Amino acid sequence: EKIPLEFGLIGQETTGMGGMACALRGMPILASYVELARQVAKDAWIINFTNPSGLLTEFMVNYLGYERCIGLCNIPIEFVLESAKHFNAARNDVFLKYYGLNHLSWVEKVFVCGADVTEEMWDRFKLNMKNIPATDYEPDFLQKLRLLPNPYLRYYYMTDRMLKHEYEELDGQGTRGQVILRIEKELLELYKDEELTEKPPQLSQRGGFMYSTVATELIRDIAADAGTTHIINRRNGGAVSNLPDDYVLEIPTEIHAAGPTSCPLGAADKVTIGLIHTIKNFERLTIEGYLHRNENLIKQAMLIHPLGPTEDKLEPLWRRLKEENRDYFPQFLYQRDTSGK
Repeated sequence: EKIPLEFGLIGQETTGMGGMACALRGMPILASYVELARQVAKDAWIINFTNPSGLLTEFMVNYLGYERCIGLCNIPIEFVLESAKHFNAARNDVFLKYYGLNHLSWVEKVFVCGADVTEEMWDRFKLNMKNIPATDYEPDFLQKLRLLPNPYLRYYYMTDRMLKHEYEELDGQGTRGQVILRIEKELLELYKDEELTEKPPQLSQRGGFMYSTVATELIRDIAADAGTTHIINRRNGGAVSNLPDDYVLEIPTEIHAAGPTSCPLGAADKVTIGLIHTIKNFERLTIEGYLHRNENLIKQAMLIHPLGPTEDKLEPLWRRLKEENRDYFPQFLYQRDTSGK
């Protein structure tokens, strides 16, 4: 998170150059888990929360060929809960036309008990914009977009403001990662107390709202062949008609014991398509660069990312990432191109 900030770029663990470095550190570990599953439990489901969740699920499903892998995030359930609260409905009565990539997604339509309440939602939001999830977005901007964007899209839509905020955090309490490290140390100390029976307040500062609920409900519904709807990261499979079937997307699915079935959503809005394609190609170049130990592919990934470096910052940024992460992706301490490019 800190290294991109040295170059005037967004530093974040799932988005941009920080997300890329996080993925390069995570891929060898997840590859070992996939290999272990194939050896001892070939029919096991791998439920992935590891960030960046979408990229790493793309890696396991489309590159390692492990089909029984589902990527999760807690952002979708926050949208569902907010919509249910807004319309005084049960959570299971809400269906969202929700699509995109992990941390790069939009809500286009809201349905309650099968009825399309999207226009009513916008009418209500005009009266009380405080009810909109991710309230950092300006009301006029949301009215023009006519989509509810994932909070992480602030890094794309509000880059200058978010960069300023990150520098302020760095000069103050530290980056989000540094804050989390401190919180986790405090929590681990508290958990040593066998008499502890109350939820520590630090846990609420940790983030990951509803993580445990999202994961356990998904596992339960796979085991029960429940046919319930969960928004997960999986192959598109025709759900979004104007995106490739093999893209791992964050979309609503019906959960069954045999695997998830994509819910038909129709076409994605044109305002979302370009960014989805660009970031998916960034993900795939990053994965292919890792698999082939090809630094040029990694650099291409960096260059096409909207939050990535310009040409003059490319080499020094990549050098800094390698230096700082030499213990985590040593395959890039030397050039070894096996891709044939």
